[in-house]
Amino acid sequence: MASCPNCGRSTVRTQDWACQWCGYPLVSGSFKQISMTYQEAKAERLGSWMTAETAVELESPAAEVEPVAEPEPELVEETEMEVATEVEPMEEVSEEEEEVGEMVAEAEATGEEEEEREAVAEAEVIEEEEEAPEPVVEATEEVEEAREAVTEVETAEEMEEASELVAEAAEEVEKAPEPEIVQITIEELNRICREDSEAAEVRFANTILQVIGVVARIPPMESIENPCLILTNSEKSVARNLLCVFDKQHEAAINQLSVGQMVTVQGKYDGCVINILLNDCVLVD
Repeated sequence: MASCPNCGRSTVRTQDWACQWCGYPLVSGSFKQISMTYQEAKAERLGSWMTAETAVELESPAAEVEPVAEPEPELVEETEMEVATEVEPMEEVSEEEEEVGEMVAEAEATGEEEEEREAVAEAEVIEEEEEAPEPVVEATEEVEEAREAVTEVETAEEMEEASELVAEAAEEVEKAPEPEIVQITIEELNRICREDSEAAEVRFANTILQVIGVVARIPPMESIENPCLILTNSEKSVARNLLCVFDKQHEAAINQLSVGQMVTVQGKYDGCVINILLNDCVLVD
């Protein structure tokens, strides 16, 4: 059984000329054909996978839940607190206590005098601070001005560097050569690929091939990812067909074409397996 040039699996061709596994267009006569479309084959595979999977639910009798016995409250023995109030008899004030009272009074008077002296000293310090100049504020303003100046210089340097990078990138884009457009026929492409396919890749690197051919088939979008055309030469021959792949933005233009119509296509050479492949194609008026 022939293998798909895209996914590499042994495959057959569906009714809409696509690989039964990946939907890749198969236009060669070497593939066997089945009596269903790619979407039908895909639906059949998905259906078989769903029926193959079975879900087994294990049922087990519900275990009887025994009520949990609540612990009995512990008995707390109340202990009686005996409060004994002792009444101390008032004693007469001795002479020693009178002396201690006099010493305390003298200490309090001394403390008040020290507090008054500290209050006077603090008032003098506050007056001196109010009369002194404010050099700290001026220094802070100078630091802020210096920072702003440095920031402006750094911003100017960054802008200059960015401008230089943009200019260098523009020069590189201008220096890059545009791809060469090579006009070639399907017969010539077949001959070059038959002689040496690796040499063909080297020869057509960084080039855009322009080919004129007849629309042999327009694969439906349901079976492929990007719109494409299959072109052949105007004469009936055994030469390989040309598979032209377009971006999705060209889908409307592809749908307006019909089989047998002569068109001109430009695209990048991307090898030859069953067909000769052109990618990034556009239609040329």
